[in-house]
Amino acid sequence: MKNKVSKYLSSKEKSLYTQLDLLFKMYIDEKIEKELSCLKFYDIEIYAYCNKGVENSIQINFKYYNLACIIDFFNKGIEYVVYSIGDSFEQVKDSFIEYEYEEDFSLYGFISLVYNQMKEHPNLKDNTQLIIKQKKYKMIANMCLIIPCVIIGISAIYVLASKETIILKPFYILAIVIPIFLWLIFYAKSVKSK
Repeated sequence: MKNKVSKYLSSKEKSLYTQLDLLFKMYIDEKIEKELSCLKFYDIEIYAYCNKGVENSIQINFKYYNLACIIDFFNKGIEYVVYSIGDSFEQVKDSFIEYEYEEDFSLYGFISLVYNQMKEHPNLKDNTQLIIKQKKYKMIANMCLIIPCVIIGISAIYVLASKETIILKPFYILAIVIPIFLWLIFYAKSVKSK
């Protein structure tokens, strides 16, 4: 998508750039990610939409503790919502806020405004321990998955090098099945703890 955005920007004179065009430029230069990473946001996702006949836009999604935020930048203005992770669309649909670009609009200033709203949100909870637990479960799950891969890889190299066959004994099968089973358990726990 960055190529499409670059092509779009190169077709315009810099003096005619709109606020959205300036955001497109920041998106290409990866400055948006840098500005967002200065704060304690995680799971940052940026989507740029640059199509003929359709209004161009940039959507930024990120999370802060147990809250999520979606910001849509359009040519005419901004629309955003802050909500608790897990809320349904029905719970969130009336919470969207419209915001117009100011003459001296700054992305960092706007993100700071949203950040302050998130810090004062009534549903804000510190879920740092949950995130740490989720990362531990993912790490354990990945380590469990590595074990059967290593066993199968070593066995394959042995068979290729020695041209002998391996007889699958119960221990060999258990050494592959048990780590895969543990991987499923810990992977499920890491997804469930989100």
